[in-house]
Amino acid sequence: MVKKVFRDKNEEWLFVYRVLYFIEFCILFLAWFLKRYPFPQTFFLFMSSVSIIGGFAIYLWNLRRTGFSIEKILAGIFALAFLILLPTSDYLDTAVDDLNMILFFLLSVSVDRDDDKLIKALFYFKMVVGILVLFAYNGHVIQDVSGIRPHTDIVRHSYGFMHPNSLGMIFIGLVFDFSLIKKSYNFTGGLVMLLAALLVFAVTDSRTSFFIALAIILCYFLKPILSKVKVSGYAIMPFVVGMFALGLALPRYFTPDNPIFVTLNHLFTGRTGIGHAYLEQFGLNWMPRNIPTFTEINGIPMYDDSFYVDSLLRQGIILFCLYPIFLLVQLKGKKFTLFHSLLFLLTFFINTMEHYGATVQICSILLLNYFALSEDKLEDKY
Repeated sequence: MVKKVFRDKNEEWLFVYRVLYFIEFCILFLAWFLKRYPFPQTFFLFMSSVSIIGGFAIYLWNLRRTGFSIEKILAGIFALAFLILLPTSDYLDTAVDDLNMILFFLLSVSVDRDDDKLIKALFYFKMVVGILVLFAYNGHVIQDVSGIRPHTDIVRHSYGFMHPNSLGMIFIGLVFDFSLIKKSYNFTGGLVMLLAALLVFAVTDSRTSFFIALAIILCYFLKPILSKVKVSGYAIMPFVVGMFALGLALPRYFTPDNPIFVTLNHLFTGRTGIGHAYLEQFGLNWMPRNIPTFTEINGIPMYDDSFYVDSLLRQGIILFCLYPIFLLVQLKGKKFTLFHSLLFLLTFFINTMEHYGATVQICSILLLNYFALSEDKLEDKY
């Protein structure tokens, strides 16, 4: 009888923990997503502060609940390093990607891997956010930010998401989650995702989002086969290091006269050339600096979309290296299905062109502890 009471009490607290973890994730998503809209600065400072406090609260509760480990200790140290070394204005206001990184360290080690409803709940939450934005757009509360693609005269629309690429980004987040929550293969579901990808591409003309969506959908169609293959985390490590090296080497050694680099620059929608210009303009430093994401170089307005180049320049070499180190520590000793491994590696390809490849709110697959196989659980989780 006593054991039953304690078991029921523990289950109640576990339910509360899972709910608060989900709420913290939602707050972080809103703090990051709403940055695109003209809210007062005090609102963003409040949302970012609540996200950080909530993240550390969840992290400390998880430490008490499940105990210490190397990756949990490193997560706390790395998060504190970002808080201390980066300017406060960065992660509270101007550079929301730094806020994402701080909370990623904390939330990735605090996730309850037995919470089978987490990804489905996040999918529905993102869906509700997207629906509310569209309602606001149709109600003329938010305007359609449109533009014309140079050389093609294609009109691009945002439909309330403030930028066409932002609409494509939210769609990528939904495709990621949908492919992850469907345990069994569903041909109709794959066709619906493909149709949605074509519609979003027709509206936004976002080639990056379209090709990323196609890659995820292809993995989804092959999910029954890919899920049967188990991959060691040690086998994934070289690809992680290689993608980081490639993401920095391409812009570093880019030359506009080389046809190979020209082709790659076209493949990465001009990000390689822009990254090269930023590296030439600002150089490298060990410590964080105030590097503008949008600036003018040699009289040409530029926006640095690449996660690798932007993070390296702003955060400095020391902080920049903490993210790949943390991922390697999380991969150590774990196994994943080939399906999850490919989706995880896809995030590093995204990082060559967009920041959100390292954003757990969009790429839920970054919750490595959650998707890792375990001895006591069935291997077909998600």
